[in-house]
Amino acid sequence: MCPDGWSSSRWTEIRAFLQAEIELLDDIVTEGMSVIDVGCGTGRHLALAKVGSIESAAIVP
Repeated sequence: MCPDGWSSSRWTEIRAFLQAEIELLDDIVTEGMSVIDVGCGTGRHLALAKVGSIESAAIVP
């Protein structure tokens, strides 16, 4: 389901980008690491890190 006002093609593009971000982080971040997310926006990366045993913190300028 698309958010209001979004076309299905735009939503598909954004979902693909977000999935690529997640896959990249899965390749880079390993269990037991500490991560600082600078300019964390909505905090989705921090939420994903907390699913594993990653210690994370946010800095919002």
